[in-house]
Amino acid sequence: MRQHLRTLGMTNFAGCRWALGAPFVLSLCAQLLLGQAAVSSNSQLQAIQLQAQSALITATQPTTVVLNGIFTSVQGSLTQTGSANLTIGSDGTYLINLPQNTGAISESRTVSNGVPACTWTDQNSVVHNSSFLNCMPPAWFFPGLTLLSSSNASLPAWTPSSYFTDSLGNHLQFQYILPALNGAPEDPLLLSPFDLVLAPGTLLPEYALFTEHPDNPGINADISVQIAYSNYRSISGVMIPFHIQRFVNGSLVLDFAIATASVQ
Repeated sequence: MRQHLRTLGMTNFAGCRWALGAPFVLSLCAQLLLGQAAVSSNSQLQAIQLQAQSALITATQPTTVVLNGIFTSVQGSLTQTGSANLTIGSDGTYLINLPQNTGAISESRTVSNGVPACTWTDQNSVVHNSSFLNCMPPAWFFPGLTLLSSSNASLPAWTPSSYFTDSLGNHLQFQYILPALNGAPEDPLLLSPFDLVLAPGTLLPEYALFTEHPDNPGINADISVQIAYSNYRSISGVMIPFHIQRFVNGSLVLDFAIATASVQ
């Protein structure tokens, strides 16, 4: 489905309340409020991650989030709409189902021993394996559940690597850490970082930024992906974006209008 999707074409940390020493808190708040270029110490990054997690999940950590609504896909001059079902688990798994006039397409992600595997199904019900690199990013439609949840050794290891500010906003950047397995399929240096851009004031993810690659290993290309999240609502203690847009190389290819959401 990733290949199909391609063809479809904080500075206000109010309160800065962390259970840390006062000098550290004042120093970190000053850096955030002044929008300095980068924060890189592990303790500071973990503090920012914790604050963002508290903004996103205000109740017990959920195990599953299910989103249902309407999608609009854009493929050149062809625009299609249909029902959408998006499911994500706190274990890093997810499932996307998008029925269309030309046939249903889907994408799934499983996790075994901390290593994810992904497949996508085209309109002709043919199942394709996604490349290892394209399977690394968490569920792009709701990445906060994985990136901002409590650590779990069995999950794919995304860890905060930097915090910086640019014209788009305040980026909390994550880097994937390969499990200690023999014969890892890819050079970890090839793994692109995953950025969450946190909205001022609320600290909720406003954008996600990452890079994809052609599933064909013989083609070397970087494909820029940007996801925009808006219209957040609180569902069972979890802040859910009810409007999700996916841009590939700067062009809008998918637009989700979420109608209902359930949290388990």
